[in-house]
Amino acid sequence: MKHRLRRSSVFPTPPLVGVVFILSTVLSHAQDSRKENEGTIELSPFVVTSDKDRGYTAASTVAGSRFETSLKETSAVIGVLNREFLDDIQATDIAQAAAWGASIYTAGSEDQFATQGFQPNVTFRGVTGSVNSIARNYFPTVIAADAFETERIDLSHGPNAALYGEGTLGGVVSATTKRAMLGRSLYRVSARTDSEASFRTTVDINVPVGGDAALRFNGLRDRNNGWRDGNFSNKDALHIAGTWRIFRDTNLRGEISAGHAERAAPVENFGERISNWDGVTGYTQPRTTNLPSGGTVGLSNTVDYLVFTSGAPEIGVTNLKGWGRSEGANQPINPDPAVNAKYFPNRPGKFPVLPSREFTMNPSDTPMGVQNYRVFAGYLDHTFFDKLTIEIADQYQYNSIDMWQNVPTTLYADVNKVRPDGSPNPYFGHYYADVPYQYQLIRYWTNDARIMAGYTFGGKKWNQKIIALASQRRDFNTLTRRQVVRLNGSDPSILSSANTVYVRRYMDDENGPMGVPESSNGIDVGWRPTYIQKALVRTNTLQAGITGRYWDGKVNTFLGTRYDRWKQDIADKTSALVTADIPPAYIWRSDDPVRNASSDPKMKYPYEYGIRSSNAGVVYFPIKALGVYANYSEGFYSPAGYNSTLQGGQIEPPDSYGYDFGIKLDLFDGRISGSINRYQSSRSGYDSAMSNLAGSLRTLWDATRLSYRSEAAATADPAKAAQLNQAADLADTLYNDLPQNYTDKRNIDANGWELDLTANFTKNWRAIINASVTDNKLTGAWVDTRAYYDEHVAEWRERIASPYTDLKLDTTLTSLEKTFADNADGRALTGTPDYTANFFTTYRIPDGRLRGLKFGGGMQFQGPRIISVVQVYDPVRKTFVIPDALASVKSESTALATAMIAYEFKLFHTDFVAQLNVSNLFDEDKVVYTNTTNYTYTDSTGATVGQQWPTRFRYTPPRSFVFSLTATF
Repeated sequence: MKHRLRRSSVFPTPPLVGVVFILSTVLSHAQDSRKENEGTIELSPFVVTSDKDRGYTAASTVAGSRFETSLKETSAVIGVLNREFLDDIQATDIAQAAAWGASIYTAGSEDQFATQGFQPNVTFRGVTGSVNSIARNYFPTVIAADAFETERIDLSHGPNAALYGEGTLGGVVSATTKRAMLGRSLYRVSARTDSEASFRTTVDINVPVGGDAALRFNGLRDRNNGWRDGNFSNKDALHIAGTWRIFRDTNLRGEISAGHAERAAPVENFGERISNWDGVTGYTQPRTTNLPSGGTVGLSNTVDYLVFTSGAPEIGVTNLKGWGRSEGANQPINPDPAVNAKYFPNRPGKFPVLPSREFTMNPSDTPMGVQNYRVFAGYLDHTFFDKLTIEIADQYQYNSIDMWQNVPTTLYADVNKVRPDGSPNPYFGHYYADVPYQYQLIRYWTNDARIMAGYTFGGKKWNQKIIALASQRRDFNTLTRRQVVRLNGSDPSILSSANTVYVRRYMDDENGPMGVPESSNGIDVGWRPTYIQKALVRTNTLQAGITGRYWDGKVNTFLGTRYDRWKQDIADKTSALVTADIPPAYIWRSDDPVRNASSDPKMKYPYEYGIRSSNAGVVYFPIKALGVYANYSEGFYSPAGYNSTLQGGQIEPPDSYGYDFGIKLDLFDGRISGSINRYQSSRSGYDSAMSNLAGSLRTLWDATRLSYRSEAAATADPAKAAQLNQAADLADTLYNDLPQNYTDKRNIDANGWELDLTANFTKNWRAIINASVTDNKLTGAWVDTRAYYDEHVAEWRERIASPYTDLKLDTTLTSLEKTFADNADGRALTGTPDYTANFFTTYRIPDGRLRGLKFGGGMQFQGPRIISVVQVYDPVRKTFVIPDALASVKSESTALATAMIAYEFKLFHTDFVAQLNVSNLFDEDKVVYTNTTNYTYTDSTGATVGQQWPTRFRYTPPRSFVFSLTATF
């Protein structure tokens, strides 16, 4: 049985793109043929161009009103990273580039799942946005654009749904892809390598076809080696754009983007189950009882434990039922031995240390994530009477992502001296990790169609533009998890732990091949689905707005409103999960007769709601160089996941609003431009970032029920026993009434200051400067769960005091209270940097012997981030408590320097640019912690000591050199 993450050959046909091309033909016959090829090229007012950009300063945007508008005259807070800046920093993806924007933090390796899923996790204004923060040509997207196809990146701050649709409270990062240019030829080839021997090459060709059409081809081949062992990211992609000026007032644009990517994003964080082992004690046969000493534990001698050893595939799948493994502190492994010694003084020299910063256990031959994607987009616009422009547009996206789930995270020592077949075990004493051999397949199909109209009227001193838009978006996705399981076990359920096949990777394997379990030793194995889900979301939108420009741009206004109707349906799998390969049957919940007949509101589908969003802004320039502005915006984003509320009701979307006000700068004839602003914003309602607490509540009732039963069995009083059993029955009812999963609410107040400037001090000297200070606060978190807690906490506390109660009731309740403390009213949002700041500048020598030499550099600053609430150990309660819900543990700040030098020269009538970029110039090797954990031990006096210590971390990537050579013909 051979299986790898598969390359998809699916190339679905978008249903509406063809309509755009058909309409273009109809319009071409409907127009007067005498208009063909007359006049100058007229661009759509809905298209932003870079022709007027100067240095790092972008001239205009469509993000402020959907009309191309001067940035200085836009009341919405929008930053732009244009093509020249992207080239200077040698960015390859949207996350690298966006990290240079004001108020933006992109997650590091602590977000390994997002990295494997090819989706940047952007924190904007201190608010995590994930997929809701990324757009492509202002269409929401699950396909992050690559730099090879990107012309510029717009950073739209705040919840401006009326302008660009659903998004997060913080804002949206939108990539504008390259367009075919009329009347201009371009042939550009670029190649780059780095200090890890990566290689990336791109091609950019723009070919005019007559005077009224053009095609543009962008190609990419990228073989990127990470600095950690087994870390790589490979990508092959193609982007084709076309422009056809059918008539003077009619334009057709389109693009096709397709790519295949493979990525291995190894984890940096491991837990340990080793430090209790004495290094000697071991098993020579399956256990009948656990060994009395040595820090070992026996696996169950009643449940099979199936293992495929990656480094020894020749022994096949073996059953280790009853054999042993080591035990330890069950704590994360810290990369600093001094930290281990400080927090684990009772384990001198026994707590494991990772071999190096570069260490991973991922196989180099197996990608941990594979992506195949396609994007089709078409835009047809026509202008009537030089006043009214209508655009029909459609974007279709297909995204396929396969992700391995078997990421090794917990290390054990092999304490088995012989193998089950009786032969000596060569791995005795070696460290290993066991993980199920499983992966998940995610498929997205998204179609976003719209028709938009803009009407301009007015005179020289004033003009107004009216915008109207209607759109429909359909999102269909499937999620399938598959796993290697035993097919001939006594239990037919594939979810049975006895049928799970674990892959064992030893540290000795390093980055060797993964291998694939095969049927062997009488154990038949194969791939089977363990979870399947389908979902369909439809969003219909109506939008209208009006912009005003008065007194030659001294005053600019915008008013907008938007209405979205959102509907979600889900398909349930109806067949049982058994080893027999039965094709699953599905039924959409809205079509399920059982659900439709139920009076339970949580059974009703589809989930549906309507939401309105408004926007208003004004910019006033009392003098040419200085303006003041104010902006009000509202926004929302679609609920993620399929959970109900704690009461079983439907999820409602979180709604947001925000105010921005400040000053616009346009100094020295535009040489320095930008804004300084204060923002105040808030989001209320459902929060997808909150973890599900249904399991904790169910554990509390389970422990309470057992406590009552134990006391009832121990009492000699029949009346009291009956009373206790009645209480146990009620606890059992409350346990069963709780949903398996649910979603709660949390409000966020996101406030702060932002400075965002671009400067072109001279023709050859440019810079970007931005900084932000964030003051985010939480309110109303876990409102439903807190109400439930308040209703029942007295009973739980009473049972904790009973000698018949298991300790897990207290520890679970303490954990629940920690969750509340982490989200206490007035508490800053976990993960938000206190501040960010970026500076980058370049200078090009204009003449003399060094003419064409360009050099520069910059700094990126990230302030401390809250990683946990402060906890202390209470020896009386024998648990950790939170003395002050607003006291926090923070990570360290970081400051990374970068530098670049480039030389422009001409050779054989070809323009060349040779460029060297250095990141982390001073080779800072700081470990940045991202979480904490609690640990207790017994000291030399016999007292129990509890400590809170930093865990989970990300390494600062080491200094890296990137050399590129670009030729333009």
